[in-house]
Amino acid sequence: MNTLGQNAYSSFLIEQLQQLISKDSFTWQVQRQLAAELDGLFSDYQTDITYTITQPSQSLYNSIISGWLLDTEWLANENNEYFSDEHLPIEPTLSTSWTGVELLAAYGLYLVIEDVSALGAESFNEEGLNEQGWSKDEIIEWQTGRYFEAGTALALALKLKAGITPTQAELEQATRSKIALQAAEKRHNAPNGSRAKKEEILLIWSTGKYQDKGRCAEQECDALGIAFGTARKHLRNALNPNPWPARTKKAP
Repeated sequence: MNTLGQNAYSSFLIEQLQQLISKDSFTWQVQRQLAAELDGLFSDYQTDITYTITQPSQSLYNSIISGWLLDTEWLANENNEYFSDEHLPIEPTLSTSWTGVELLAAYGLYLVIEDVSALGAESFNEEGLNEQGWSKDEIIEWQTGRYFEAGTALALALKLKAGITPTQAELEQATRSKIALQAAEKRHNAPNGSRAKKEEILLIWSTGKYQDKGRCAEQECDALGIAFGTARKHLRNALNPNPWPARTKKAP
């Protein structure tokens, strides 16, 4: 898909997904926070539960039709207060709830607006890597996957909104998904869960001991007990270290 085609498809997805979330709803105000939680949860889910569908949008849909919805308290602070994506306090009178359709729509928007560009700019050094350590082929593969997942999220959200009965295969998968997801939720938020491991690898990266994120993920993933792909995903939006010894170190 060329740049013009990407832009047109991106605009189409954004318009269609936004129509599924009321602009005066709680979900609209916290959609980026919500989607980030879903992304972290289902990344952990699909990495560790090998028998589930690997596509996160489909896994999210399966979980929703099983009766699961993300607890809104995951977005509250220690005082049980909520803030919008723009860091503004949300009025206590606003109902802090969402629907399955809104979950899928918020996740799709996150994929096509933020996640699609998560690997950085397409400006490459002599080794064929951009500033974040990704190659052109990796970036293209990533972007293609994000557009596909966003399109899947839209299709499933529309299916859910229309009240189309899930297939028997989807219902069977949903039952297995619910059990697996309950375990994934506990791991995600546990003291040594995926949130904690993400913070740990971000701290390691911030020391500046690695020249790029790919090397950091490769060297640290085993010690942290996470997959290489998960480690790279945790690092993709991280700021460059300052100072950055590994980059400034002179060759002997």
